[in-house]
Amino acid sequence: MSKNFIEAAILQLRGKGIEHLAAIETLVEHPRGISEHTNYVGEIMNHAKKAAECDEAVKMLQMYFIPKRAPPPQAAPVPVPTPRPGGPVQPAQSPTMRKAMAVQAPKPEPKRRTRKKKEE
Repeated sequence: MSKNFIEAAILQLRGKGIEHLAAIETLVEHPRGISEHTNYVGEIMNHAKKAAECDEAVKMLQMYFIPKRAPPPQAAPVPVPTPRPGGPVQPAQSPTMRKAMAVQAPKPEPKRRTRKKKEE
């Protein structure tokens, strides 16, 4: 079976699910706008069930017919050098130093030089 058929089915199911959610929203926000509906609770329940069926069908198609991607390989952790007594502290060894380096004070703007007017 073609992958395109599965994708088309998933998209149609999602569209139908959104259609049912929109119908629920219309019934809740503007119940007087739809005069032929008198059983509002029953209509909301009906649309909720149909939206849930669409959602479950999408999940089933994704689980059985769309291949799962393998997680990307993780890089080996970089070993943190052990500090030598009396040696300088590296940013990798000090969380406080990393925070301080991340939040550096803004540099002051350089002063602008003004031109001197030529005397005539």
